[in-house]
Amino acid sequence: MMALFTPAYNPQAWVQPHFREGTARKPQYRELPDVTLSKQRAIDEHNAQIDRQTADIQAQISALDQSYKDQLTNQKLAGLPEAIRADTKAALETAADKRSEVQKYLAEKLGPLVAVSQEEVAACLSQEDRQKRSDLDGAIAALKSSRRSYGKIQALYDLGPPPATHLLRRGDYQTPGDVVEAGFLSVLSESAAERPAFEPVAGGLSSGRRLGLARWITDPNLPSGGLAARVMVNRIWSHVFGRGIVATPGNFGRSGAAPTHPELLDWLACEFVERGWRVKPMIKLMMMSTAYRQASYRPAGAQTLAVETTREPSAVAAQSSAEAAADPSGLVDPAVVDPANDLLWKMRLRRLESEIVRDAILATSGKLRRDLGGPPLMLDPRPDGMVVLKLDSLSDPEAGWRRSMYILARRAYHLTLLDVFDQPLVATNCTARTPSAVVTQSLAMLNDAFLFEQADFFAARLAATAGTADAASRIDSAFRLALSRPPRPQELTWSMELVERQASRFISAGSEPRQAEHKALAALCHMLLNTNEFLYIE
Repeated sequence: MMALFTPAYNPQAWVQPHFREGTARKPQYRELPDVTLSKQRAIDEHNAQIDRQTADIQAQISALDQSYKDQLTNQKLAGLPEAIRADTKAALETAADKRSEVQKYLAEKLGPLVAVSQEEVAACLSQEDRQKRSDLDGAIAALKSSRRSYGKIQALYDLGPPPATHLLRRGDYQTPGDVVEAGFLSVLSESAAERPAFEPVAGGLSSGRRLGLARWITDPNLPSGGLAARVMVNRIWSHVFGRGIVATPGNFGRSGAAPTHPELLDWLACEFVERGWRVKPMIKLMMMSTAYRQASYRPAGAQTLAVETTREPSAVAAQSSAEAAADPSGLVDPAVVDPANDLLWKMRLRRLESEIVRDAILATSGKLRRDLGGPPLMLDPRPDGMVVLKLDSLSDPEAGWRRSMYILARRAYHLTLLDVFDQPLVATNCTARTPSAVVTQSLAMLNDAFLFEQADFFAARLAATAGTADAASRIDSAFRLALSRPPRPQELTWSMELVERQASRFISAGSEPRQAEHKALAALCHMLLNTNEFLYIE
C-alpha cells in the first residue's frame, strides 16, 4: 500500500506541508491557492504593482531621513577624540565583511555610541519635512490597504515520476531491500486468482496510483467496496443511535465486536451505494425509522411480546432468558432479555457531546452566532489551569458566541468546558467518543464564568419575551426553552419558591427589586442548564 502514496510522499523530492511564519518561503509547499489560476495571477500582479509603488515611496522616506541621520551621526562623531574620529567613521562606512580587524574593533566598541535611532531622526525633522513624511506614510498605508489576497489549501499531489519503493531491512532507510510494487490488500480478496491487478488511472501530471486505490476502495463489486460501505453506514448509525451496529467502528476485524444486526448492516450498505454514497439521505432514512422514533424512557416492568431471534452470538441465551421472564400470556420484560439494549427495544439515552453542550447553552440563552466560516476562536491557557477563549483576539465582542466547531483545536489542551465533557485529543484517532460522568463536569457547570454569563442572558431573554407576565409564565417559558417541555406542577412550585427565596436574599444584600428579580431568575436559569435533562438526549 505504501507504494501507492510514494509518488506524493517522495523522500527524494520532499516538500514541506505548509509555510511556517518566521521561515524562508521556498518555491514549493504543499499549498494550492483557493482561486483559479487566472485570478491568482491577476491578484499577484496587482500586489506586485503595489509593492513597486510602496518601494518608491519608501525610498523617498529613506532619502528624507538619511540627511538628518548624517547630521546626527556627525554630531556624535564630533564627541569622539579627534585621533580616532576619522577611523571610526571609515569603519562604519565600510561593509561588515570587508572591515579590517581594527575597523571591526572600532565598529563594535564605538558603533553603538554614534548610532542614530529612528526616534532621534523623527525628533529632528522640521515642520515641513515632518508633514511630508506623514503624507508619505499615509500613502504607503493606503496602498497596503488595497492589497488583495487569496487563501491556501493544503493539498497532496505527486512530485515527479514514481520512485522505487523498497522494503527497508529492519526498518532502516539506509538498508533498502527488494522493490515493492504497488498493489492492493490481499486480505480483501477471496484468493490470489480473484485478486484484481493494480491499474493506475493516469492523467495529467499524476501517476494515477491514488485514484486507482480510491476506485478500488469504492467498487461495490469487490470486497473492498463492500467493507467501505459497511464501515461508513456503521459510522452514520453510531452518530444517530449512539452506538454502531458494530460497536467497534474502528475495528471490523476478528478482534472487533460482532454486528448485532448483520442483515440490517448489509441492507444499509446496499442502500448507501445505490443512493450514490450520499450521507444525508442515509441520515434521513435512519431518523425516519421506527427504531429511531422510540422513547428513551420506558416504565419499569413494561413488557412486550416475546419474539424469536436468531442474532448471534447470544441467540440461545436470549431464548432461555425470554422463557424465564415470560408470563403465561407470552409477554417478556425486555430489560431482562436484552439488558444492553442491543436489539433497540427503546432509544438509547445519550449525553450531548462536548461541543453540543456549549452550543445548546448558547442557543438556549439566545446568543448562539450561526454565521459560517471565518477565523478560529483562539484559546487562552491561564496559570490556574483553566483554558478560556482569548477575548482580545476576537473580531467583535459577540464573536466568542460562535459555534464550538470554530474553537481552535490544540494538541495539549482544550477549552475547559469542552475538556471536562470528554472532547477527544487531536493527536490520537478517535473512532467513537466514550462519555464519562465525573465530578469535574458538575463543578464546571456550576462555577464556570461562561455559565453565569449565559444564565444572565437567558434570564434577559425571558424578560424580553414574557414582558410583564408573572413569574409563573417566565418559569414556564424557561422550561420550554431549556427542556422543551412545560414544568410539572411540583417543579413549578419548587421553581417559584427558588425565585422568591433568591430575590429576597439579593434584596437583603442591597440590590434593587428589579435587579434582584433578574438575578433570581438567572439563578433558576443556571439551575436548568445544570439538569441532566438538559445534558442528555431522551
